[in-house]
Amino acid sequence: MGHAPVLSIGEKNGLESWITGKAKIGFPMHPEEVKDTVQKVLEKIQKPNSFKNNRPGNKWLKGFHEMLQIPSQTNSLLDGVIQVGFYQWLIENEIKFPVLFLLDGHKSHLNPELAEFCVQKRILLYCLFPNATHILQRCDVGIFRPLKQVWRKEYQIYKQRSNRTLTKATFTPVFHKVFTNACKPEIIRNAFRCCGLYPFNVNNVGFSKCMNNRSREADLEIANISNKNTNSVRFLKILENELSPATLKRYKLAAKLEKDNQMKLALMQRKEQKKPVSIERKKLKKLASIHWKQQKRLISIQRKELKKSASMDWKE
Repeated sequence: MGHAPVLSIGEKNGLESWITGKAKIGFPMHPEEVKDTVQKVLEKIQKPNSFKNNRPGNKWLKGFHEMLQIPSQTNSLLDGVIQVGFYQWLIENEIKFPVLFLLDGHKSHLNPELAEFCVQKRILLYCLFPNATHILQRCDVGIFRPLKQVWRKEYQIYKQRSNRTLTKATFTPVFHKVFTNACKPEIIRNAFRCCGLYPFNVNNVGFSKCMNNRSREADLEIANISNKNTNSVRFLKILENELSPATLKRYKLAAKLEKDNQMKLALMQRKEQKKPVSIERKKLKKLASIHWKQQKRLISIQRKELKKSASMDWKE
């Protein structure tokens, strides 16, 4: 006969519910926490056992985890979210595998245990591009703004109805109401759509947000770079290699259109500058002709007067 179980069925079920419950809300338990909990339970019920100081060892912990099908170790919050919360939700709702799980690329999210688990369970981990939260992160693009708007309204209502300041104890009910009203399913779906993630559509990505004034100035500076500057040319080639052919084609087309527009604008400015010059020339020619006619008239009058005075002198 084997050893009698250390914990009863009720105690095991209670411990299992506690562990999985914490993992589902993003707080997976460390193995030492599980040992601490079992030790406190055994000390409270004063049940005889083979553990030293009522504290279980790693062998018991491994068997306990295998029996409950709980990962033996979680190194980060994401481990518990995926391995217990997300995966169990997929199984319960009969979601077809493989599934895609998007990450923001932070190094703390990834570890060998999590990667191996996802490979076995056909969960595809994909990290989004760094420094692109304003165009690819669903929360940044379509959720935070309505959430902030509803929060301002609810906070004003809270201040009008209550004289107490908002604390950790009173924050949760207020935020729950805000979250329920702001983060509706259609808003979340629209956020995925605006990021071009689902349904997948690169044309929905707000690339214009990447082109601020500084970027435009930088583009103009790059356009004026001399071919002799090998470092700049190398940088442009690397940048072009990073872009997809369709995106590169769009950028080149946009650059050509912008160059054509600049040339048209320069021609128009030259024509406008030539107009005043031609008008001034005409005015000068007209004034010169008038002045020359007046001079001719004066010369003829002077000649007549000289002839008249000469004839009078001759008669005398």
